[in-house]
This record gives sequence, C-alpha cells and structure tokens, in this order.
Amino acid sequence: MTGPHETLFTAALDQLPEGVILVDGDDRIVYANRKAQEVRNVKSSDILGGDVRDCHQAKSAERVERALNYVRATGEAVFTRMVVDNVSEKTYENTYAGLVDDDGEYLGLLLLTRDVTDRLELERARAVHIQALSYEVERLNQELHELFMASMVTLVRVLEAKDPYTKGHSERVSEMAQIMAQHKWGAVPETSALALAGRLHDIGKVAIRTEVLNKPGALEDDEWAHVQTHPIVGERILSPIVRLSNVIDAIRHHHERFDGKGYPDSLTGDSIPEWARVLAIADAYDAMTSNRLFMELFETGTIG
Repeated sequence: MTGPHETLFTAALDQLPEGVILVDGDDRIVYANRKAQEVRNVKSSDILGGDVRDCHQAKSAERVERALNYVRATGEAVFTRMVVDNVSEKTYENTYAGLVDDDGEYLGLLLLTRDVTDRLELERARAVHIQALSYEVERLNQELHELFMASMVTLVRVLEAKDPYTKGHSERVSEMAQIMAQHKWGAVPETSALALAGRLHDIGKVAIRTEVLNKPGALEDDEWAHVQTHPIVGERILSPIVRLSNVIDAIRHHHERFDGKGYPDSLTGDSIPEWARVLAIADAYDAMTSNRLFMELFETGTIG
C-alpha cells in the first residue's frame, strides 16, 4: 500500500487513542503511530528499524521476552502487566498480537499500548465504594442482630415474670452448657453460642398458658401436650436469625432422648444434634438438683 492510501492509513492510525507499533518477523519496528511515540517519549525516526525490546523499560526485559516468545510460537495475543510511567504517573497495558499469513507462518506482531489510568482509578474507586457498602451492611446487620437479641432478652424477662423458676434455671443451664462446651471444644465460638442456647432454651414457654406453667399438681394429658410445644415455639421465635441455626436446632431438640421417647420429633441416638444433647444434660441436671415445683411434688409423693 503506497501513495495516498498509505497516507490515509497512517493518518487514521494516528487518530487512535492506543499506541500502535508494527514489528516484523525479526522483531524490528517498522511503524509507530503518534500515540506510541507520545507514550514512549520518542520520535518515529529514533525507533524505526530498531529492536522492539529497546522501546521497553529495562526492568520489563524478561517479561517482554516471554511475551515475544509466546506470540512467535502460537500467533496468539498476550497481555503484559501494567507499566507505570513514573514521569506522567500514567499506567499502561501492552498487548502483543501475533500476525500470521494464510499458511500460518509468523510475519511479526502488533504491539498495542493502552492508557488504563482512568479505568484503574475507576476500579479502585468502585472497590473502595463496595468495601464501604460492605462495612455498612455489616454494621446494619450487627445492629439488627443486637436489636433482635435485645427483643429476645425482653421475651426471656417476660417468661421469668410468668415463671420465676425459669430465670435461675436458664442461667444455670447456660453456665453448665458453656462449661461443657469449653471442655469439649475449648474457647471457640461454640462456647458462647451454646451459652446463648442455654439462656434461650425455654424461650418457647412464653406461649404456654400461665395456669399450666405454674400448675401445682400433675398435668392432664392435654396440658402436657401443650407444654411439649415449647421447643417448636422457641424455634419459630428464633428462626429469623439465620446465623443462629445451630442454636435453634439445639433449642428445638433439647428434650429429645436417646431411646426416642423425647419430643418434639422422637429423635434417637446420634440423630439428636450434639448441641441439643449438651443442653439436655444441663437441663436435666439442673431440674434434678433444683427446688423446682415438680421436685417438691415428687418428694411429697404428689407425683412419682
């Protein structure tokens, strides 16, 4: 291509925002558009005929050599890392694209240099924004969690007002569950989570009728069935807090028994969640060692 067409082609390439360098099969520069000269701070006459390696920074020599070898061997395009111009404080990205003829023979390569400074700044700003949003979401989630837990504390206090025994019982079960968790798992999140499960394990009793909860005598069958709903109610109350899934499972199943005679799901053996077993032990131990109403009735022969 010569004459006016070559002039037209050259003028078109000079309008591109990317630097364009054409390299022959011997790695010699045969063309460099205006942007390529500007980026590298050279004149076309200074680099034409020269080795393409010489228009790169010395620190990039190894990386450039790998790119050239790859393109020569495959004819495929390869990107290099960002190159920062310390003078202009701009960041550039080089692309080496192999040129082959119809028979696949290597003819040379096209070296494109793009100014990606603005793009990187936008990406950094976006990353900072996303991180800020992430922190804000986490903060809001924490606030919601604290608000929900505060509401749970309120419900516990309501339950304590209905059944004074529950206050001391829940705290003792919480302490024993924490001790057992520390013995088994050490000082890990499971410890505090199990302590929380102990504090809330009877939260479902807020739905149990007061006259049934504090009945001085033996319960009728329908009354006992009513009491047995409290683990399910507790599960429903806490279900909005996804992060408490293990706590919720423990609360639902803390009245299961290894022989399958517990409630609400008649689970047996290892099918009972491990946390629920810890709560069951702590719950039963405290019931047997406290002055609970049914213990007094048992001792007086009213039940048993």
